[in-house]
Amino acid sequence: MIWLVLAESALEIVPESIRNHPSVLADAHHKNKTPDKLLLDTNYHHSAMASLPFAEKRGRPDLVHYCILNAMKTPLNNLFKSLRVCIHMQFPGEKMIMIDPETRIPRSLNRFEGIMVNTLAPGKNTPELFMAEETSLASFLDRFEPCFVHVFSTRGTLRSFDRFLPGIAELAIKGERDVLLVVGGFQAGHFSGTWQNHVLPDNVHSIAPMALDAWTVVARVVFMIEEAIVEATRNPNCKDPASSK
Repeated sequence: MIWLVLAESALEIVPESIRNHPSVLADAHHKNKTPDKLLLDTNYHHSAMASLPFAEKRGRPDLVHYCILNAMKTPLNNLFKSLRVCIHMQFPGEKMIMIDPETRIPRSLNRFEGIMVNTLAPGKNTPELFMAEETSLASFLDRFEPCFVHVFSTRGTLRSFDRFLPGIAELAIKGERDVLLVVGGFQAGHFSGTWQNHVLPDNVHSIAPMALDAWTVVARVVFMIEEAIVEATRNPNCKDPASSK
């Protein structure tokens, strides 16, 4: 199985410390909601976010939405049945949201936000679609063998991921081991968490000689793996996972 984690994602409920800010109250009034039922969004809450730490990396639920859409409506998920998508959240505390592969992600951002608010609200989790687990990314990484954890960053080695693709394709086909891919789920800056200490230096990759939007990284990485799987199935010793469904 290929696990895709959107790390340090710009997804969270509006923090309690800014719920009385005029911009938050205005947005809540416009949407006919209370502030505790809103996702933090820099498009509407930019002035309120000035007091928040790491503000430049927060408040982009649309970015997370795009990434999930680009990952899940793909052959890797729907045809090869080899993908699990997770959202790592930092605020107010670390949390992992694991998405059921059969989930139909709404195309509408408003509907997606509604689902996320319900998932994050106490007592209103929807485990059949989104399983929220109170755990750190570092602890989550400990479930995987370090050699099968790969991170994508502009600070990584350019195109170094290419040499791992044949092996990852074989693992995806045979289902022998899990591979974890980490992409930043934020709009600017770099990874900041101590979870990076759990990643082998040779497993930090760059896929382009320029910074890319998170959803572009997700789309390209998923496609690279799909191409590798198709190439691997030409090996007579490999079994095409799609043909056995």
